[in-house]
Amino acid sequence: MPVSDRSDKPDDRWKVWELPNDLSEMRLRLLSLWLGERRGAILDQRISTEKLSAAIVSGYDLRLIADLAESDPEHTQLPPNRAALYRTILAHVTGVDGEPLDLEGLKKLAWLMVTQRRRRIQPDDETLLGRGILQLLTEKNVPIIRTVNGQSEFRHDQMRAFLAALWLIEETPGILALQRATTESHAFDLNRRDQEDLWGFLAPLLKSAGDLQELWTFANDDPVERAVLIAALQAEADTREISLTRFA
Repeated sequence: MPVSDRSDKPDDRWKVWELPNDLSEMRLRLLSLWLGERRGAILDQRISTEKLSAAIVSGYDLRLIADLAESDPEHTQLPPNRAALYRTILAHVTGVDGEPLDLEGLKKLAWLMVTQRRRRIQPDDETLLGRGILQLLTEKNVPIIRTVNGQSEFRHDQMRAFLAALWLIEETPGILALQRATTESHAFDLNRRDQEDLWGFLAPLLKSAGDLQELWTFANDDPVERAVLIAALQAEADTREISLTRFA
């Protein structure tokens, strides 16, 4: 996960740091930093005991788990996988009436932002979200939207990617429509990192082996351009112990 740091020198340049892909060795130290040594150790042990390491792909994932369990690391119910973790965080967003927030507009916005290769939320985007929704999403206890230099953006690209994947899965009427949306939006022209985030979330969200096979066949129609999607689908098939077959 990239981490940015800006020095106080006159030239005010940015430095980019990278956390390792495998956070297992750093996990306890990070949790202890965020929650304190005793509480961090409790949560770290639960992650190991409940076999949640596979759900933590990035430092952002770990931070979401820490935020979720902060009030009671010993007893807070932890989600069984990465998709469930993100869904749980989103479920904490409620409207002024206390009811769960309708996320259709947020998912659509995330999809548009991913495919338009932008990270800042523009004033016109609020029409998709509805009046007052951006303010709710910016509240400190919901790690979804933040304000930087007076402009709003997703707190992390991975939340944006998850919501975009949710839009493809939940708001398009079937796999054929999903395929059409990806090609019409030129999603396969995105940089590799954005594709890895998007397809890495989308593959586990597919509901059936048939959907997985159908999308894998589509991806193999252009194995060079759609290589990142193929890799994500194959990884998910391995997890589900499904054999994918390419027909002549």
